[in-house]
Amino acid sequence: GNLVGPNRYHVSLCGIGAFGEAPSGIVDRLKQIGASMHEPRFDIFFDQAEAFGSSYGQRSLVLTASDTLPALLALQRRLHVAMQAASIPVDERFDPHITLLYDKRPIPQIEIPRLSFTVPEFVLICSVHGASRHDHLARWSLGS
Repeated sequence: GNLVGPNRYHVSLCGIGAFGEAPSGIVDRLKQIGASMHEPRFDIFFDQAEAFGSSYGQRSLVLTASDTLPALLALQRRLHVAMQAASIPVDERFDPHITLLYDKRPIPQIEIPRLSFTVPEFVLICSVHGASRHDHLARWSLGS
């Protein structure tokens, strides 16, 4: 398959699901919301690999966790609620994962050696559709 590459590894928290450039007003509101978050750093892990389906005829090979990730879910929930309160359309789905590559072949879910790390920050990303590029618009450190 086609590797995503380390410069694009991330866990999406709250996608707005729009292609093209987001209006500057939305980007400004998202930056205000990000700056208002005051969460501590936290640890997450991934211990499974599986294929997610895609509407583009490709599947993504992703890393997932066999258990809930409470601190990640708490940050995601706070961002989601703040975005809704600011009238920003936000994707309701949240399935924490890291995409490694895209391919057409399905694979069953398999256990992998646990990969864990501390999350030091979160980032506002503009994913440039079709260009395999992520532009970082803002970043915020999580507390210690």
